[in-house]
Amino acid sequence: MSILGFVSRRPLVALGAAAGLWWLWPSSSGPPAPARPQAAVLADGFAALPGGDRIALFDEGAGRRGDLAVDDAPANARVVGVGGHVGLVWRDGKRVAVAVVGEDGQLEQPTKFGKRVASMCQGVATNEHRFGVAWLESDGSVWFVHGPTSPRGAGEAVGPGSHGSHGSHGIEAIEALEALEATAGAPFAEPPKPEICMIASAHDKLALLYTEGSRTTLVLCGRSCAAPRRIELPRKAEVLGFGCTRGGCAIATRAETGATLATWVTPQGRAQWTKPLPHASERAAVALAGTGAQVAIAYATANEPVVVTASPAGAIATVWQGASDAAPSLAHAAGRLFVARLVDGELAGSVVRAP
Repeated sequence: MSILGFVSRRPLVALGAAAGLWWLWPSSSGPPAPARPQAAVLADGFAALPGGDRIALFDEGAGRRGDLAVDDAPANARVVGVGGHVGLVWRDGKRVAVAVVGEDGQLEQPTKFGKRVASMCQGVATNEHRFGVAWLESDGSVWFVHGPTSPRGAGEAVGPGSHGSHGSHGIEAIEALEALEATAGAPFAEPPKPEICMIASAHDKLALLYTEGSRTTLVLCGRSCAAPRRIELPRKAEVLGFGCTRGGCAIATRAETGATLATWVTPQGRAQWTKPLPHASERAAVALAGTGAQVAIAYATANEPVVVTASPAGAIATVWQGASDAAPSLAHAAGRLFVARLVDGELAGSVVRAP
């Protein structure tokens, strides 16, 4: 299988954001909105977006430290950590927008990417290193935009300034969202026709996964992108989601029987093992996030939902179980696994150690 082109790393000044492009056919519609809060890593903790116009902020121990009420919140936005700030990414007509959320809930200096967006890819890459969001273009390409979670790069570009006043925060946001530069890569033969695309964190890299028929392809990207790797998954299995570490990825699939499976693959695309997730409900929804050396997987059981960790060697261990209206969402940073969920419609968060 080949990809027909690679367009661009585009640095934003404080974001250090970049856009990557592969030739793909777009799917007819985007994935449905998740039935769970979306979790993200911030420079100083975590965030959760349960839908609507309110972003919940948590400290590193999952203590609730406040909410941000977003003015004119875009539909289907995704929360991310952006250079030490809270950010939102959303589809804005034919383009994708990234903005910092100000302390007053205003979206500051939205910066737009892409040309003619067809649909958003599933998932958000989010950890202490960087965020990433991907989408399909109508010309048959998939782009992703990414930037650092922490303010390290932003501080060099922006210079000194106090976070205590809205004025300096606004200046930082404006200077962090500047114009892009683009470069083009060499074309390849035969464009694939993906049916699903997804993005996930892979330590300090990003991982893209796309499927076309029975073929599934994995691409890892850092400063540049590695060659795409075809991976072997259980026959006729539906890909549900994936999470990655520096040393590999766990991919959750649904078998024809309805069983929920996990497969560990190396960065080279070789499948090391496939196992059913213990006690998973039939046709269970899942959420995954890479930790330091493992991948955490949240899913429903006949009792309360659980979170397990899967290792490259095939060990699966339960690290959390508790009340939740649906399978929780996950985000990982610096050995802490954030578990975001709704309990009787109310947002709750927990942190467990998951190195």
